[in-house]
Amino acid sequence: MSRILITGANGFIGSHLVRKLLELKEEHQWEEEIVCMVRSTSDISSLKGLDVKLIIGDLRDPESLIPAVKGAAYIYHLGAELFTISRKRYFESITVGTENLLKAAVQHARNSLKRFLFVSTQAAAGPATDKTPITEERTPPPPVSWYAETKLEAEKISKQYMSELPITIVRPCSVYGERDLVIYQIYQWVKMRIHGLTGFRKRYTGMVYVKDVVEGMIAAAQHKDSIGETYFLANPENYSVNQVNKTLAKAMGKPWGLTIPVPLFIFWIMALFAELFYLFLRNTPIPTRDKVHDISQVYWLCTPAKAGKHFGWEAKHSLLEGMKATCDYIKEEERLLKKMPLEPRGILWVKYFFLSLVFGAVIEALAAFGKLYYFKPWWIVLIIVPLFWGGIFATLCKVTRTCHCVVQFLVGFILLSGLEILNHSSPGLWAFYNDSLCGITDPVLRAVVLGIGTGILVIIINACMGQFYKRKLRLG
Repeated sequence: MSRILITGANGFIGSHLVRKLLELKEEHQWEEEIVCMVRSTSDISSLKGLDVKLIIGDLRDPESLIPAVKGAAYIYHLGAELFTISRKRYFESITVGTENLLKAAVQHARNSLKRFLFVSTQAAAGPATDKTPITEERTPPPPVSWYAETKLEAEKISKQYMSELPITIVRPCSVYGERDLVIYQIYQWVKMRIHGLTGFRKRYTGMVYVKDVVEGMIAAAQHKDSIGETYFLANPENYSVNQVNKTLAKAMGKPWGLTIPVPLFIFWIMALFAELFYLFLRNTPIPTRDKVHDISQVYWLCTPAKAGKHFGWEAKHSLLEGMKATCDYIKEEERLLKKMPLEPRGILWVKYFFLSLVFGAVIEALAAFGKLYYFKPWWIVLIIVPLFWGGIFATLCKVTRTCHCVVQFLVGFILLSGLEILNHSSPGLWAFYNDSLCGITDPVLRAVVLGIGTGILVIIINACMGQFYKRKLRLG
């Protein structure tokens, strides 16, 4: 049986492409099976429940590509490392990886292959010099980032194989949509009514909704006259970064916000810390210093006119329509993440109990060593930790997990500030050394400080539980 192979299928754009191909397969009764090549360490949660065949392979390992490539009618090549801190890793996964896949296609799919679609990037073509969008005919200037450099090299290698394989190259501009990590980060700031700008210059960018992009990729792969061609996939309308923020805010139902220009050196510092965290935690570093090279450019503008002329593609979604769909998805994901529907109730409470118990034990230990307060008698703390922190406080956190963070904070604040006022007004269970908490002797102010700390702790514990739940979903 022939197959449609997708590399990078578990990624942001790849997961949308897989869903669109499955939709078309059912609609047109295609015989080809959908095959997704993933690494053994890949997070495949974005493909869960889909009728696809998974094959373990690594673009850096030529031998592992053979089982995936054999019998392929179409190869959609999206596989690449997007957020890494090493030029070597970009080069190995993108440039070398693309050449390895092309060699495998020549050797094992030459007779079956109808199209090899290489998904490059607008960054490979470089930014425009002014507000005039660039075309595919422009000779790319020196790349501004490692990612752009390795994608451009992969394009050059793909063109060398065009005499042996039916190859088409597409260059999407800035793609956004459901499951996009970058737009999710921007969403979090806009939700707090903060509209960040990159530096103090007015910057422009093309934006295209992910579902429009995958339709353009499929159209490019199926059109007979697109062999040997390169196409930009973009929305014909270009936007300033401030317009993107305001459109996202409008889609969220939060039309106003504080616009704050963020100096570029702040992005460099953020990238440095993100990379340091990556070294220890192996989380996705956003942004990286390499990515800052890209976002510091002024005119990321290109025209999709050639794609429209050759195979009739155009972006169907306006920026507002695409942002509304994206926001609806993020809101639903956040709701489900807070609710944790796949976690049995009893097990969920036990996890809250132990997490709150640990936090409570640490707090009481620090209070004892730092001589902040003491219990009367001292052994009461042995009851307080499991009963209050592990029981009452854990239950409070669990009950408020689906509430807004402001509500979580207020509930924690009211709980401990109220207890502190009660404890002060009558012979209490605890007392402060020298009747002072870090120099604060006023009982009301003490209660406020303790309440603030406890309110923040509720948010932290619920955030930790959310991260544990996300990790559990990812690991299956």
